[in-house]
Amino acid sequence: MKRLIAMMICTAAAMLSAACAGKPMPPQTMLVVQSDLKTNNGQSFYMLIRSVDTQIFLTESYPDVSNMVFAIPKDKSVLAAVPVIPGVEQKISVKKPEDTPLAIYCLFTEPGDQWKILMSPPLESRYIIHLKNNRIIETRRTFHQKRGLFQRWFSSEEEDE
Repeated sequence: MKRLIAMMICTAAAMLSAACAGKPMPPQTMLVVQSDLKTNNGQSFYMLIRSVDTQIFLTESYPDVSNMVFAIPKDKSVLAAVPVIPGVEQKISVKKPEDTPLAIYCLFTEPGDQWKILMSPPLESRYIIHLKNNRIIETRRTFHQKRGLFQRWFSSEEEDE
């Protein structure tokens, strides 16, 4: 009896691993979100990540976007809706869109001018996003991950001297 149960478990495990191995994982983009304790006045907020056309991104209002976080049915463009806790670094992995830009929206309680950004393809595999107060301060992309080299992609603050 024990031998039969062990054989059934091994068979099930083999079938499961074969099923998982047959479907390759789509390319991913990693977003590393860094914020300080004062981001959004210390209150948690949602970050929405979407694959969206540039024209739609430019015309969307804050209420339009915020309504997508808990929409049922889920909007097809939404790749992730993630709570962000100020002062805690978070890593968010999303499916990399092939031909459409990647939009990142920070749904701050009182959004500043820079509450959303759009990244055009081709997308890198990793971005670092810095948040401060109620806006996105800077986005850097990794262009040589093994050496840790970064390129500033967007910044809403002037360079430190």
